[in-house]
Amino acid sequence: MKKSTIFGAAVLIVLGLLAGCSEDPSPEMTSFSINSTVGVIDDDTGYIVLAMAQDTDYDCTSLTADFIYTGDSVTVDGVSQTSGSTTQDFTDTVKYVVTSGSSSKTYYVTVYLTGATKLVFSEYFNEEGDEEDDADYLGDFFQYSLEGESVWSYATYGDDEYAYITGYYDDEPANNDWLITSSAVDLSGYGSAYLSFDSCMNYDDDDSYVSVIVSTDYISGENPENYTWTDLTDEASWSSGDWSWADSGLVSLSDYSGDEVFIAFQYISTASDQDTWEIDNVEVYAELDS
Repeated sequence: MKKSTIFGAAVLIVLGLLAGCSEDPSPEMTSFSINSTVGVIDDDTGYIVLAMAQDTDYDCTSLTADFIYTGDSVTVDGVSQTSGSTTQDFTDTVKYVVTSGSSSKTYYVTVYLTGATKLVFSEYFNEEGDEEDDADYLGDFFQYSLEGESVWSYATYGDDEYAYITGYYDDEPANNDWLITSSAVDLSGYGSAYLSFDSCMNYDDDDSYVSVIVSTDYISGENPENYTWTDLTDEASWSSGDWSWADSGLVSLSDYSGDEVFIAFQYISTASDQDTWEIDNVEVYAELDS
C-alpha cells in the first residue's frame, strides 16, 4: 500500500513538471483593423499597413484599433493596449509589441490617409535566413558607386535595419554613390502614386547630402549619370540630424502614373563635408485609374 501511494505521488509530480515545461505560444498579431479598414500584415517583416480614403474625417492623432493576437499582452511604449478601447496617435509609425512568456515580437503599424488602394513597392531592408549579417544585402535596391571608397550597405542598430552610407571615416572622403531600385516600379494602370520613406542623419555638413530622384529611361545596372533623373528632394521631409529618424511624408509620383519609374537615393560627400545617412521603410502606394 505504501509503495502504491509513493508511486502515485511520483507520477503526479512528473506530470506536473511536464505541464510546467510546456512551451508558450509564439507571439503573433493575427488581425489588425481601424474603423473597418483591415490592415495588411507581413509576418516576415512585422509591418502592418492600413490605407484609408482621403475623403474621410479620421483624426490620425486619436484612432482606436481592433486587433486579435496570440500571447499574453500587447503594449505600445510599455503601455498595455486593449483592442477596441485604447487610442493611439498614428501620425507616425506605431510599434506594437506582442509578448508571450519570455518571447516578444514587434509590429510596425502605419496608417495612410491617401486613398491609395495598393502597395506596389516596398523595401524594409530586413534580412532573413542566409542574408543575415550580409553587408551587401540591399533587398530590391542595388548600389552604384561613381566616386569614393564608401558604398551603400546594409546596417543595423538595435531593432532597426536600414541602408547606410557615410564618408566620415574614409581616407578619400569625397563620394558619389547611388542606391537604386533593382527594377522599375510599375505604375501602369494607376491614376496617382506616392512615395514614402524614413531617413536618419548625423554629422550635418553643408556640402554633403542625400537626394531622392526618379527616372523613366534608366536601364538597370548602367551608369546612372548617363540617364535623365528628376529631383524630388524638396518634396520630402528629412532627418534634422543627431541620429533622429524622420518620415518623408508623401512624395507625389503622380506625374509618372501609367509609366515605369526607377527610384534612387544619391549620396554626395566632399573632402571637407561628410554626412552619415540611413534610409528605411521605402514604400510606393498607388490608386487605380478611375
